[in-house]
Amino acid sequence: MQDKIPLSVAVITKNEQENLPGCLDSVAFAQQIVVVDSGSSDDTCRIASDLGCDVFSEDWRGFGPQKQYALDRCRHDWVLVLDADERVPQQTARVIRSLIQQPARDIAGYSFPRKNFFQGRWVRHGGWWPDRVTRLFLREKGRMTDAAVHEAVVVNGTVEALGWPLEHLTESDFSAILQKI
Repeated sequence: MQDKIPLSVAVITKNEQENLPGCLDSVAFAQQIVVVDSGSSDDTCRIASDLGCDVFSEDWRGFGPQKQYALDRCRHDWVLVLDADERVPQQTARVIRSLIQQPARDIAGYSFPRKNFFQGRWVRHGGWWPDRVTRLFLREKGRMTDAAVHEAVVVNGTVEALGWPLEHLTESDFSAILQKI
């Protein structure tokens, strides 16, 4: 096993026992993983705790404020923000490891193209690719917007666009999608 790097990963959850293990496994190279849960009734918190995460319970505040609460509990200079249904592919993990181990002095953050999957298939059209998101940044330079939905990371400084993707396993259950709509 390779050494863990000084990186904090922030993940918010509620009833994510199905998604969380894959997410956490994809960032096992990070020294700290913060999971902020908002009242799960499944095994989400136990899974996160068993996998060595720093687990916090916090009433739901909205996506942006909830993620900011998680960021405030991160202790490393570099932070990666993920959703429980997102994954860091191995090649992307190698790139992140390299960036953290040899940081560029003038870069405050990095954006990734995000591969969205629906029912196991990569959606390449309709604005779903490359769906660029800023997720890796210096903690002191970034914060979450306070939007209740469609939150984003705001970085004070230069954000470099990377070519290596994050993967997003979107909801594939039609009844669940209809309920969200």
